[in-house]
Amino acid sequence: MVILILTVTHWIANKCHDIPNIVCSAVMWCLWKFRNSLCFQGAMWLGEKMVLMWVVRMLRRWMPMFKLETKEQVEVLAIKLEAWALQPPEI
Repeated sequence: MVILILTVTHWIANKCHDIPNIVCSAVMWCLWKFRNSLCFQGAMWLGEKMVLMWVVRMLRRWMPMFKLETKEQVEVLAIKLEAWALQPPEI
């Protein structure tokens, strides 16, 4: 709860920060939901790539709410995140 309060107090309300705000919201929401599934549903931690894919799916689910230019930028970001998540692990 403290993290949420700190995030809201420092939220950037300027329209030029739409993409960072959207991505931060998706990441925080996915982390919260993933934490709940770990604690209450017995999900197993398989790595950060799983969380990245949750974020990509969440961003794509939110696409209909965005304006066209924002939608295009979020899709580009989702493609990059998905490519990063699907790469084999590096040593």
